Amino acid sequence: MSNSQSWSNVTTSLIGSNAQNPADGLSNSNAIVGQASHTNSAAALCLNSNNGGQSDWYLPSIEELQILWSNKFVVNKSLISISSATEILLISYWSSTEYASTNAWRLYFNSGASYLTLFDDKYVVGNVRAIRAF
Repeated sequence: MSNSQSWSNVTTSLIGSNAQNPADGLSNSNAIVGQASHTNSAAALCLNSNNGGQSDWYLPSIEELQILWSNKFVVNKSLISISSATEILLISYWSSTEYASTNAWRLYFNSGASYLTLFDDKYVVGNVRAIRAF
């Protein structure tokens, strides 16, 4: 699944440690959708997905995205064999890991052998890549 969405419609409130775990995207995702005044977010897009008949999708944490980057070749090789799957593209993806009250982490899947981790404003519409536990 690849779609575009802002990190959250709540763009100036700090969720805090419940959404700042660098390794637990599911917990972060649940914290994002649980914030007051939440109506839409990249996390909700993932949590509400029923892609491939599966309903346990979530927005990956920054470290989970880094694992995907490190294994991109193998993952894409597997995804090619699934008719409805989208390969991991050389674009940036939102993570579920909050950086500050107005920012969250994104991972840039650059060409070559590197990736770049930066934070961006929560209101920015960015690419979303849902994952399931692995």
